[in-house]
Amino acid sequence: MDDGYSGTNGNRPSFERMIESLKKGEAHIVMCKDFSRFFRDYVEIGDYLERIFPFLGVRFIAVNDGYDSDEYKGSTAGMEVVMKYIVYSYYSKELSQKIKTVMSSRKSKGEFVLAQAPYGYMKDPNVKRKLTPNPDTAPVVRRIFELALAGKKVGEIAQTLNDEHIETPGAYFMRTNPKSKKFRKNTSSESCWSSFNVREILKRKEYTGVLVSNRKIWKGLNSPQTLCRDESEWVIIPD
Repeated sequence: MDDGYSGTNGNRPSFERMIESLKKGEAHIVMCKDFSRFFRDYVEIGDYLERIFPFLGVRFIAVNDGYDSDEYKGSTAGMEVVMKYIVYSYYSKELSQKIKTVMSSRKSKGEFVLAQAPYGYMKDPNVKRKLTPNPDTAPVVRRIFELALAGKKVGEIAQTLNDEHIETPGAYFMRTNPKSKKFRKNTSSESCWSSFNVREILKRKEYTGVLVSNRKIWKGLNSPQTLCRDESEWVIIPD
Protein backbone atom coordinates (compact mmCIF):
# COMPACT_ATOMS: atom_id res chain seq x y z
CA MET A 1 0.00 0.00 0.00
CA ASP A 2 1.11 3.54 -0.75
CA ASP A 3 -1.25 5.73 1.28
CA GLY A 4 -0.99 9.41 0.44
CA TYR A 5 0.60 8.88 -2.99
CA SER A 6 -1.17 9.73 -6.24
CA GLY A 7 -1.91 6.99 -8.76
CA THR A 8 -0.36 9.26 -11.39
CA ASN A 9 3.00 8.93 -9.67
CA GLY A 10 5.27 5.96 -10.39
CA ASN A 11 7.68 6.92 -7.59
CA ARG A 12 5.61 5.19 -4.90
CA PRO A 13 7.76 3.19 -2.44
CA SER A 14 5.60 0.05 -2.34
CA PHE A 15 4.90 0.25 -6.09
CA GLU A 16 8.64 0.38 -6.78
CA ARG A 17 9.22 -2.52 -4.36
CA MET A 18 6.59 -4.57 -6.21
CA ILE A 19 8.16 -3.86 -9.63
CA GLU A 20 11.57 -4.84 -8.23
CA SER A 21 10.10 -8.16 -6.98
CA LEU A 22 8.67 -8.83 -10.44
CA LYS A 23 12.05 -8.14 -12.07
CA LYS A 24 13.72 -10.60 -9.68
CA GLY A 25 11.13 -13.26 -10.47
CA GLU A 26 9.82 -13.33 -6.87
CA ALA A 27 6.25 -12.84 -8.15
CA HIS A 28 4.51 -13.44 -11.47
CA ILE A 29 1.01 -11.98 -11.06
CA VAL A 30 -0.17 -8.43 -10.35
CA MET A 31 -3.80 -8.20 -9.26
CA CYS A 32 -5.60 -4.99 -8.38
CA LYS A 33 -9.12 -3.61 -7.99
CA ASP A 34 -9.02 -1.73 -11.31
CA PHE A 35 -6.56 -0.02 -13.66
CA SER A 36 -6.63 3.23 -11.65
CA ARG A 37 -5.26 1.46 -8.57
CA PHE A 38 -2.20 0.47 -10.59
CA PHE A 39 -1.58 3.64 -12.61
CA ARG A 40 -3.67 6.57 -13.86
CA ASP A 41 -1.41 7.62 -16.70
CA TYR A 42 -2.66 5.85 -19.83
CA VAL A 43 0.77 6.02 -21.55
CA GLU A 44 2.55 4.46 -18.56
CA ILE A 45 -0.02 1.70 -17.95
CA GLY A 46 -0.02 0.87 -21.66
CA ASP A 47 3.76 0.55 -21.53
CA TYR A 48 3.53 -1.87 -18.60
CA LEU A 49 0.77 -4.00 -20.15
CA GLU A 50 2.07 -4.07 -23.73
CA ARG A 51 5.84 -4.23 -23.17
CA ILE A 52 7.22 -4.57 -19.62
CA PHE A 53 4.92 -7.25 -18.16
CA PRO A 54 4.97 -9.51 -21.26
CA PHE A 55 8.80 -9.29 -21.27
CA LEU A 56 8.92 -10.25 -17.56
CA GLY A 57 6.30 -12.98 -18.01
CA VAL A 58 3.93 -11.25 -15.58
CA ARG A 59 0.16 -11.75 -15.65
CA PHE A 60 -1.92 -8.65 -14.89
CA ILE A 61 -5.50 -8.79 -13.58
CA ALA A 62 -7.79 -5.79 -12.96
CA VAL A 63 -10.83 -7.31 -11.23
CA ASN A 64 -13.52 -4.60 -11.60
CA ASP A 65 -12.46 -3.85 -15.17
CA GLY A 66 -12.76 -7.52 -16.12
CA TYR A 67 -9.23 -7.56 -17.52
CA ASP A 68 -6.84 -10.53 -17.50
CA SER A 69 -3.70 -10.24 -19.64
CA ASP A 70 -3.74 -14.00 -20.22
CA GLU A 71 -6.79 -13.47 -22.44
CA TYR A 72 -4.84 -11.08 -24.69
CA LYS A 73 -1.66 -13.03 -25.34
CA GLY A 74 -0.35 -12.25 -28.79
CA SER A 75 -2.73 -9.33 -29.28
CA THR A 76 -3.39 -5.84 -27.97
CA ALA A 77 -5.91 -5.20 -25.20
CA GLY A 78 -8.48 -3.57 -27.50
CA MET A 79 -10.18 -0.19 -27.69
CA GLU A 80 -12.37 -0.74 -24.61
CA VAL A 81 -9.33 -1.18 -22.36
CA VAL A 82 -7.52 1.77 -23.97
CA MET A 83 -10.56 3.99 -23.34
CA LYS A 84 -10.52 2.99 -19.68
CA TYR A 85 -6.85 4.08 -19.43
CA ILE A 86 -7.78 7.47 -20.91
CA VAL A 87 -10.82 7.90 -18.65
CA TYR A 88 -8.76 7.24 -15.52
CA SER A 89 -6.08 9.67 -16.69
CA TYR A 90 -8.72 12.35 -17.41
CA TYR A 91 -10.34 11.73 -14.01
CA SER A 92 -6.99 12.40 -12.28
CA LYS A 93 -6.53 15.70 -14.14
CA GLU A 94 -10.12 16.79 -13.41
CA LEU A 95 -9.79 15.84 -9.72
CA SER A 96 -6.50 17.75 -9.50
CA GLN A 97 -8.16 20.88 -10.87
CA LYS A 98 -11.09 20.57 -8.44
CA ILE A 99 -8.70 20.25 -5.49
CA LYS A 100 -6.79 23.35 -6.68
CA THR A 101 -10.06 25.30 -6.86
CA VAL A 102 -11.08 24.24 -3.34
CA MET A 103 -7.64 25.11 -1.95
CA SER A 104 -7.67 28.53 -3.63
CA SER A 105 -11.07 29.26 -2.13
CA ARG A 106 -9.86 28.31 1.37
CA LYS A 107 -6.72 30.43 0.99
CA SER A 108 -8.77 33.45 -0.06
CA LYS A 109 -10.75 33.10 3.18
CA GLY A 110 -7.55 33.16 5.23
CA GLU A 111 -7.60 29.44 6.05
CA PHE A 112 -4.27 27.66 6.51
CA VAL A 113 -4.07 24.64 4.19
CA LEU A 114 -0.39 23.62 4.27
CA ALA A 115 0.94 20.51 6.01
CA GLN A 116 3.32 22.32 8.38
CA ALA A 117 2.74 25.54 10.30
CA PRO A 118 5.50 28.20 10.11
CA TYR A 119 8.01 28.15 12.95
CA GLY A 120 6.49 29.97 15.93
CA TYR A 121 2.98 28.83 15.07
CA MET A 122 1.02 25.60 15.37
CA LYS A 123 -2.28 24.38 13.98
CA ASP A 124 -5.11 25.32 16.32
CA PRO A 125 -6.31 22.06 17.95
CA ASN A 126 -9.85 23.43 18.27
CA VAL A 127 -10.38 25.31 14.99
CA LYS A 128 -9.70 23.59 11.68
CA ARG A 129 -7.29 25.32 9.26
CA LYS A 130 -6.39 28.06 11.74
CA LEU A 131 -2.96 28.97 13.13
CA THR A 132 -2.22 29.85 16.72
CA PRO A 133 1.09 30.77 18.44
CA ASN A 134 3.12 27.75 19.52
CA PRO A 135 3.93 28.13 23.25
CA ASP A 136 7.32 26.42 22.70
CA THR A 137 8.59 28.46 19.75
CA ALA A 138 6.63 31.74 19.67
CA PRO A 139 8.83 33.20 22.48
CA VAL A 140 11.92 32.50 20.33
CA VAL A 141 10.44 34.42 17.39
CA ARG A 142 9.57 37.33 19.68
CA ARG A 143 13.11 37.26 21.11
CA ILE A 144 14.60 37.50 17.59
CA PHE A 145 12.44 40.52 16.73
CA GLU A 146 13.22 42.18 20.07
CA LEU A 147 16.95 41.79 19.45
CA ALA A 148 16.56 43.15 15.90
CA LEU A 149 14.58 46.15 17.19
CA ALA A 150 17.37 46.74 19.72
CA GLY A 151 19.76 47.19 16.79
CA LYS A 152 21.45 43.77 16.77
CA LYS A 153 22.71 42.45 13.42
CA VAL A 154 21.58 39.00 12.24
CA GLY A 155 24.96 37.47 13.03
CA GLU A 156 24.86 38.88 16.56
CA ILE A 157 21.32 37.57 17.06
CA ALA A 158 22.42 34.11 15.91
CA GLN A 159 25.36 34.19 18.33
CA THR A 160 23.05 35.20 21.20
CA LEU A 161 20.63 32.34 20.49
CA ASN A 162 23.50 29.84 20.28
CA ASP A 163 24.96 31.14 23.56
CA GLU A 164 21.54 30.64 25.17
CA HIS A 165 21.37 27.07 23.76
CA ILE A 166 18.06 27.69 22.01
CA GLU A 167 16.99 25.00 19.53
CA THR A 168 16.97 25.95 15.86
CA PRO A 169 13.73 25.49 13.85
CA GLY A 170 15.25 22.40 12.22
CA ALA A 171 16.31 20.83 15.52
CA TYR A 172 12.90 21.54 17.05
CA PHE A 173 11.11 19.98 14.07
CA MET A 174 13.26 16.83 14.20
CA ARG A 175 12.67 16.42 17.94
CA THR A 176 8.90 16.86 17.67
CA ASN A 177 8.56 14.86 14.41
CA PRO A 178 10.93 11.92 14.87
CA LYS A 179 9.40 9.92 11.98
CA SER A 180 9.81 12.68 9.41
CA LYS A 181 12.80 12.67 7.03
CA LYS A 182 12.82 16.46 6.76
CA PHE A 183 16.15 18.06 7.79
CA ARG A 184 17.73 14.62 8.37
CA LYS A 185 20.36 15.23 5.68
CA ASN A 186 21.24 18.68 7.04
CA THR A 187 21.69 17.97 10.74
CA SER A 188 25.01 19.83 11.00
CA SER A 189 23.67 23.05 9.43
CA GLU A 190 20.45 22.83 11.44
CA SER A 191 22.15 22.33 14.80
CA CYS A 192 23.09 25.97 15.28
CA TRP A 193 21.65 29.39 14.51
CA SER A 194 23.16 31.32 11.61
CA SER A 195 22.68 34.64 9.85
CA PHE A 196 20.62 32.77 7.26
CA ASN A 197 17.93 31.24 9.49
CA VAL A 198 17.65 34.41 11.59
CA ARG A 199 17.21 36.50 8.44
CA GLU A 200 14.58 34.09 7.09
CA ILE A 201 12.49 34.55 10.25
CA LEU A 202 12.79 38.33 10.14
CA LYS A 203 11.67 38.29 6.48
CA ARG A 204 8.53 36.14 6.99
CA LYS A 205 5.37 38.20 6.60
CA GLU A 206 3.34 35.73 8.70
CA TYR A 207 4.83 37.25 11.87
CA THR A 208 2.98 40.48 11.10
CA GLY A 209 -0.38 38.71 11.44
CA VAL A 210 -1.11 37.96 7.77
CA LEU A 211 -1.56 34.65 5.97
CA VAL A 212 0.59 34.25 2.85
CA SER A 213 -0.14 31.74 0.09
CA ASN A 214 0.44 31.30 -3.64
CA ARG A 215 4.21 31.51 -3.14
CA LYS A 216 4.81 28.64 -5.55
CA ILE A 217 3.15 27.19 -8.64
CA TRP A 218 2.89 23.48 -9.37
CA LYS A 219 4.31 22.54 -12.78
CA GLY A 220 1.53 20.03 -13.44
CA LEU A 221 -0.02 16.66 -12.62
CA ASN A 222 2.85 14.64 -14.10
CA SER A 223 5.59 16.67 -12.38
CA PRO A 224 6.25 16.93 -8.62
CA GLN A 225 8.27 20.13 -9.11
CA THR A 226 7.13 23.59 -8.11
CA LEU A 227 8.33 27.01 -9.25
CA CYS A 228 8.63 30.13 -7.09
CA ARG A 229 6.20 32.93 -7.97
CA ASP A 230 7.14 36.58 -8.00
CA GLU A 231 6.24 38.29 -4.70
CA SER A 232 3.73 40.48 -6.57
CA GLU A 233 1.68 37.31 -7.25
CA TRP A 234 1.50 36.20 -3.60
CA VAL A 235 -1.91 36.14 -1.94
CA ILE A 236 -1.71 38.01 1.38
CA ILE A 237 -4.74 37.90 3.72
CA PRO A 238 -4.58 40.42 6.59
CA ASP A 239 -5.69 39.94 10.23
